[in-house]
Amino acid sequence: TAAVVAGHHGCRNAGTVEQIRKESTRKKKKHHHKKSKSKDKDGKKNKTKKSVFSDEIFILNGNYNIIKLLGYGTFGEIMLAFDNSSRHLRAIKFEFFAAKNAQLKHEYSIYEQLNLLEDKSSQKKVGKEQNKSNQYHSETLSKIMYNYVDSSTNKIIGIPKVYLFDTVEGKYSYMVMDFLGPSLNDLFQLMEKKFSLQTICMCAMQMLCRLEYVHEKGFIHKDIKPENFVTGIDEDSNTIYIIDFGLSQRYKDKKTGAHISYKEKRQMVGTVRYASINTQIGIEQSRRDDIEALGYVLVYLALGRLPWMRVGKEKGKGHPAKVLEKKLITPPEILCKKLPRQFAFFFQYLRKLKFEERPDYNMIKSLFCELFLSKFDLAKNEMFSFDWFKDVNDKDDIISRKDDKAKSSLNEINENDELNNLDKMNDSSKIIQENDEVSNEDKKNDEIKDNLNINNIKEDEKNKNDENSMNNNKIEEKKEKSSSGSYGLIKSDLNNK
Repeated sequence: TAAVVAGHHGCRNAGTVEQIRKESTRKKKKHHHKKSKSKDKDGKKNKTKKSVFSDEIFILNGNYNIIKLLGYGTFGEIMLAFDNSSRHLRAIKFEFFAAKNAQLKHEYSIYEQLNLLEDKSSQKKVGKEQNKSNQYHSETLSKIMYNYVDSSTNKIIGIPKVYLFDTVEGKYSYMVMDFLGPSLNDLFQLMEKKFSLQTICMCAMQMLCRLEYVHEKGFIHKDIKPENFVTGIDEDSNTIYIIDFGLSQRYKDKKTGAHISYKEKRQMVGTVRYASINTQIGIEQSRRDDIEALGYVLVYLALGRLPWMRVGKEKGKGHPAKVLEKKLITPPEILCKKLPRQFAFFFQYLRKLKFEERPDYNMIKSLFCELFLSKFDLAKNEMFSFDWFKDVNDKDDIISRKDDKAKSSLNEINENDELNNLDKMNDSSKIIQENDEVSNEDKKNDEIKDNLNINNIKEDEKNKNDENSMNNNKIEEKKEKSSSGSYGLIKSDLNNK
């Protein structure tokens, strides 16, 4: 029951829908594969989930062609179908007759009541709220904060429409409703548990609008969590819807408008992680409990965790009690320590609300609007865009964030390789030129050296010739002397030589 389209996603276009669905399916398969390995070690057999209805139902009620299984739970299954009359995709929720505490018919009746328009009172109210919103100087922001009805289509904003409820005796009942996009939890996981403050503020304002509308219709949701807020598809992809009213109930009488009475020792209903303190204590739920649960959802989306998420899970027993204990000892200042001051103020305000007191929705929305405007410059005429749209708006073939990173890194590598090749070519040409220059210079130097060596040899030869000529002259002189002189002089000259 967590989402109308568990495991199937939709955004601005068909490419986005298909790619996000593939990414989510891939992660789920990977997670399931890890679990199956651990089960195999224990010797247990793993069974893949198969639709109970897919083998026997192909065309439902003569109008809806069943396409595929979207999700399942203890209640039954959710399947994707094609409406042959309107030519639109629909989600069909099946519930087994054997299911305990059957809720589908109750949920269908709540959807019908929420989609009923009150003629004048609601229109006047919306007009008053829009006049109050002029201080924010943004028509788009005013629509996000205060519009409950789409004037062009006369449709309630953020509430899925239901088209049919029927039963097949002895087998199941089913409800046909709008086919919607991914839940906030799916998108949060897809974005690796990182939402910008801008996205959180935009989500907060829309989620508060949905709760205010549900409360004004006389209902409380009783199971606020990220899985129960989904986006629209195609042109409606910027709208956040609230779903899964199986646990919802009226908090005031439809005819008299009287508020339900205060009670204690009530059974806890909802999700422990996000449930309010009063709900876990056992006090009857009212509007304040939905708002507190929404506060915990926003903190989770901002930080990626809550202080009590791991409490009591080791032993498996006493988990809700330990979570309650952790909530009681964690004041708003500690819970919102790493967040802007508006978050702590929000919790301080809602914990002072009395059981029957109406929350000041406009004041709470203005907190997040103030925070939004402090981080977002309207003067730049920037588009209001969620984080999961920023990387895919201008692309025809949508790929996952990791594939984007891989592709960009691959392109960088290719570019670097090309640049490196060019650099290498340039460097090699430079080296060749330098080598040529150096070789030419070496040749010149060698020629000069050769010339110098030749000159030196010639000079040495001249010197040797001169010395030889001088020696010959001396010998001739001595011969002349010997011919005329004594024997002793010739002997002394020979000895000197």
